[in-house]
Amino acid sequence: MLRVTESDQGSSYVLMVEGKLTGAALGLLSGLLERLPAAFVGGKQVLVDLMGVTSIDAEGKRILKNLHSRGATFRAKGCLNRAIVEAITCCAPEPAGAGAPPEPQGEGSDRGDGK
Repeated sequence: MLRVTESDQGSSYVLMVEGKLTGAALGLLSGLLERLPAAFVGGKQVLVDLMGVTSIDAEGKRILKNLHSRGATFRAKGCLNRAIVEAITCCAPEPAGAGAPPEPQGEGSDRGDGK
């Protein structure tokens, strides 16, 4: 299953992708790609959020590479997804949580190491 949520955030256009970026589900993403040129032409930064992606096949990688060649940036977490993005873009993706408020961190005594 693949779920894509679009969000226009003023100067940027965000595609939040969740689930498997594989197989027949990629038809949904292809339809969105046909509408995306307006965001690129409008000068908006296109950010593809892959934080909820559980797997990416060869066709999914091709679609991501196409998006990157048109100027999109990516946000990813997890070793595999970050490695895929790095291979596509030749640089590390935006860190997890980029653009979101930082999560509060626990006190030193909450670290769990007994110190």
